[in-house]
Amino acid sequence: MWGKFAALTPVLLSLRNMRVRWMRSALTCLGIVLGVAVILAISVANESTLQSIRSVFDEASGKASLIVLPGSADGSGFDAAILDRVRASDGVQVAAPSLTARTLLAREAKDWAIAFTLNGQASGNSLSVLGVAPEVDEQVRQYTLVAGRYLRPDEYEAVITQKYADEKSLQVGDDLVMLVPGGQDRLRIVGLIARDGAGLLNDGNVAFVPLDVAQDLFGRGQDIDEIDIVTDPETANDPRALDALKTRLEARLGKAYTVAYPASRGQLVTQMLSTYQQGLSFFSVVALFVGAFLIYNAFSMTVLERQREIGLLRALGMSRGQVLGLVLTEAGVLGAIGSVIGVAFGIVLARGLIFLMGAVV
Repeated sequence: MWGKFAALTPVLLSLRNMRVRWMRSALTCLGIVLGVAVILAISVANESTLQSIRSVFDEASGKASLIVLPGSADGSGFDAAILDRVRASDGVQVAAPSLTARTLLAREAKDWAIAFTLNGQASGNSLSVLGVAPEVDEQVRQYTLVAGRYLRPDEYEAVITQKYADEKSLQVGDDLVMLVPGGQDRLRIVGLIARDGAGLLNDGNVAFVPLDVAQDLFGRGQDIDEIDIVTDPETANDPRALDALKTRLEARLGKAYTVAYPASRGQLVTQMLSTYQQGLSFFSVVALFVGAFLIYNAFSMTVLERQREIGLLRALGMSRGQVLGLVLTEAGVLGAIGSVIGVAFGIVLARGLIFLMGAVV
């Protein structure tokens, strides 16, 4: 029975010392909390941001398994005649062309100015017009229709998000008057969609119009900017078959075109955000260093202040190993308390960092 109490002696002495020197104990614990919380928060925020970016691009791409993009980055697009070569490939079920253009509402042109956020030009500062082929696009992208109807081919009409409609005081039946290279033109708003799926594009500031209408309005001739490919279920569910199809398309189309996975655009944004992530990682290293400095200094002072106590314990027959065990026990108790509090604080801090990264992205 006495042996059990003797085994608890180091813990009891450690708790007594922590109570007597509670300010130094609190300072040591603060260093541990700081290091654990910041490292955990930054790690969670970085991983959450990366996963969210990939998820948004996957959701915005809908059912597409592959996308065809121009090989050059000059924004010139490519001729729609390439569609036939894509559709003729084995495994391709749907190939949906699209064209993207940037504009803004004509009524906002007079007072328009470039707005910037932490990561550059604000997405809400302009309207992204996406020209799509209505007869096949719903087989590729996911739309949640809130009001009105979807697009009809060859009609000068548009579908916008509910978010954009609320911000600009627009509704079904209104005209969407926007700037085009020839001045300004108008499209009848025939539908509103929710801000999910395809409605996530450009943070919801997007208008979907028939492809031929977009080509006409923006003087793009027969050019398109992208082809979204939906494969048959067997190919889509087999990574090897999908990769083989990607290789065949690359060989068939040539170096003038790029065949990629939809998530690759999320990876591109991830690379653009690498500077932010490196900065956050640097702060975590600084926090670790500061925490270690606080812990070392506070604990060293605690040991120095206890020289007389340690001398008495040695005089009473306590060995060097037992004295070391006493100090390490106190360190372990402080470490356990600081780590638990640090994890809880890190989760709270991670929520704030995720909110900040969400504003940046």
